[in-house]
Amino acid sequence: MTDLTSCTGSGYFTWSEAFDLFNNTTTIGGVNYHWPSDSEWFGIVPKYVNPSYVRFNDSNSNSYYNRNEAVTVKGKYISVNGDFRTTTNNFSYAIRYKGNKVWHSAWRYEYITDGNNTHMKITSRKVATSVDIDAIAQESFWNSGNENDIVRYFPAGGYGSSSYQGERGYFWSSTEHSTNNSYAWYMLFNTDRAYSNNTPKIFSNTVRLFYD
Repeated sequence: MTDLTSCTGSGYFTWSEAFDLFNNTTTIGGVNYHWPSDSEWFGIVPKYVNPSYVRFNDSNSNSYYNRNEAVTVKGKYISVNGDFRTTTNNFSYAIRYKGNKVWHSAWRYEYITDGNNTHMKITSRKVATSVDIDAIAQESFWNSGNENDIVRYFPAGGYGSSSYQGERGYFWSSTEHSTNNSYAWYMLFNTDRAYSNNTPKIFSNTVRLFYD
């Protein structure tokens, strides 16, 4: 599959089916990929809280400061803090890995409605530790200095075979729930928000492999 945003280009797998297919390193075009863990997903889309830190159509713009997260980045498990800001216009912003000179970064989450190409777009950019959420929660920030931005697209493939296709995305992690082995962790986005949570393994979700 080469279309980054097509809602019909992904397969659907129960967690056990995904385990059998993707639990080992997968090589595509000579490049190694792996099935991400829950904490790797947390490093991309925060773990579920109420209210969610990443929301696309909040009734008001809300800010959340110094929220602690346990994430895995490049194989390293770390505890980090982040600031988040929601909006009413399909965008959500964050300063993540605060104070870390290597990973201190600006993030923009966007829900894009486009029929069969509806998707979530995530843009991240390494910034100086002096850059804060007020600075990056302006579209003018993203309109320049973007040569080295990292952009990822997550199609709204739905689950099952076509349930919520074109509206929501569901992506398995490789991690089972610690106390209920009939559940596993996944990442979800919809028209309202994005978060990582757990769900029954018998559901059929899509899989997004991470580059090694």
